[in-house]
Amino acid sequence: MLPDGSTYGLVRMNDERFASIASIPTLPPEATHTSDREEWYCYGVLREDDDGKLTVTEPNDPSAIFAAAADEPERLAARYSRRARLLEISASAALFSGVLLNMTLAYLLIDFVRKAS
Repeated sequence: MLPDGSTYGLVRMNDERFASIASIPTLPPEATHTSDREEWYCYGVLREDDDGKLTVTEPNDPSAIFAAAADEPERLAARYSRRARLLEISASAALFSGVLLNMTLAYLLIDFVRKAS
C-alpha cells in the first residue's frame, strides 16, 4: 500500500500484454520491448484492465518503481550480486596494488636519501 492509498505490486505478463504498456521502462535498460521474452515482471500500481486482468500503471509516489524486469527478480538479484562481488574484489585488488606500489616507492626514496647523505 502506498501513501496515497493505491496498491503497489508485481504482475507477471506475457509478451503480448507487456507490449500494450509502451511507456514502461525496462530493467536492465538494455532489455527492450522488442526482446524475445516470454514473460515480463512488471512493477507499479495494480489496476484491472478492460478484460478484468491485473495490470500496472505508473505510481504517483516518486519513491515507488515503475518498471518491467526482463527476468525473474531472484535471478536478476543473484546475477547483480555476483557482479557486485567481482567488482568489489577488483577494487580491493587495485587499492592493494596502489598501496604496495606507494610503499615500494617510499622505501626506494628513503633509501636513496639515506645513501645520499
